[in-house]
Amino acid sequence: MRYLIALIAVSTTASPLLSAADLFYGVEALSGYRSAYLYRGFDIADGLLEFQLEAEVAANKETIISFGTSLASESGGDFSQFDFYFDARYEINEWTLGAISSYRDFTGTDLESGFDLGLFGIYQWSDHLDSKISLHYDFGNEASYASVDTRWSLPLNDSTYSYLEGGMSWVDSYLDRSGLQDVFGKAGLTFNINEQVSASPYLAISIPFEKEESTSVYAGFWFAFLF
Repeated sequence: MRYLIALIAVSTTASPLLSAADLFYGVEALSGYRSAYLYRGFDIADGLLEFQLEAEVAANKETIISFGTSLASESGGDFSQFDFYFDARYEINEWTLGAISSYRDFTGTDLESGFDLGLFGIYQWSDHLDSKISLHYDFGNEASYASVDTRWSLPLNDSTYSYLEGGMSWVDSYLDRSGLQDVFGKAGLTFNINEQVSASPYLAISIPFEKEESTSVYAGFWFAFLF
C-alpha cells in the first residue's frame, strides 16, 4: 500500500492536503492488482486484487495522523486479507519518526490473524532520495519483522515520475523461520492523469536468503483517486 506507511503497503502517490480552518486533511482511494503477493518475504498468493481507503489528518506540518482499511483477495484462490490501521508520525528536520498499529485478518493461509505494532524512521537525503528503517511485532503470529530500504524518484515531466526502491528484511519466528529473510526491489512509474487520478505500474523482485526458496518476480499496478 502507501510507501510512507510501514506499512504499503503502501501507495506510490502522495495525497494532497486540503484545508478546513486550521485542520488539514486528505482522502485517498486505491484499487490495484499484482501477479503475486509476498507478505514480508513469504510468497502467499497469486493474482491478487486489492482495494484501500485512507484518510490523512494534520494539525500542522510536523504532525500527521493516517488511518484506513484495505481488502485483498486472490483471483481464483482461497487467500484473502482484511486490514485496519492507524498511523502517527512526526517530522523534524530531515527525519520522519512514527508508529503504526494495525489489525490483519487472514484466510486461506498459515498466517494467523491479529494485531501488529510497528515503529519506523525515514531519513530524507534529498528531495528525491530517502531511506527507511522499520521494526514490527506481530501478535497473531508471535513473530518479529524488520526491514531497511532506500527509495529514489526522478520526475520525468510535470505529470510523470519514475522510482526505484531496494532493501532487505529480517524475521524472527515467522512461520518457523528466523534470520535474514530477503533482498527486495521495485521499479515503477506514476502518471498523474489529472489532479484527482493517477496510475502506477510497477515491477518487483524478492530474492530469499533461504536456499530452498526461489526468487519471485511479479508485476502490478495501482489506480489512485484523491478527494
